[in-house]
Amino acid sequence: MREPLADDLVAEADNLVFQQKLLDALVQGSSVQLPGGACYSLLLFRGLKRLLHLLGGEGRFKRVRELIAFEHGLLNFPQQTASQFHFEALRVGDRSLMLSMLQTLLDGWPDKFTNVCRSARVSSSYLKNYISELPYWLYLPINDQLYDMPYSPSLMERREAKAYLIRNGEPATAIAVRRLLGMWTASDAWNIENPPWNRRRPI
Repeated sequence: MREPLADDLVAEADNLVFQQKLLDALVQGSSVQLPGGACYSLLLFRGLKRLLHLLGGEGRFKRVRELIAFEHGLLNFPQQTASQFHFEALRVGDRSLMLSMLQTLLDGWPDKFTNVCRSARVSSSYLKNYISELPYWLYLPINDQLYDMPYSPSLMERREAKAYLIRNGEPATAIAVRRLLGMWTASDAWNIENPPWNRRRPI
């Protein structure tokens, strides 16, 4: 990107700085300026590759790409028609655009990333790669802040909760058991006014 991409297209200064950080991590084997780079750059680039594939694909995560494009006044269109996204097959100008979006997600890591995902209603199940494991620096905020599946107690937990209510002379109704276990009930006004951020079913 140090050279003009075309007669009228020159990479922005922020893109050049970001690319230099990536090159430094590649050469030095680590980076204190990028998330996940302090340990070993292989784990950094594994996570970056996963994010690029998600950004360029046509799965649920494309909502994040569309949101970033909208916020920056950019045209959004599918980068490739193939079922699997290949960053290295893009034109240089398109690669520059994808790296700019990637930089947006990494700025202020992980707050910007998780906030954009929540705004686009993209939860952890759409981000995890079940073929290969995610590096810990990427897995941690996804699992901690974007996990949206409701708590599902075991049968033993339900029985123990019911027994606890009976021992204390309280009604052991299904709603009382759910409330004791911290589960959502239709009568909880707070949950109605403040529903889960990515509720999968209607109230």
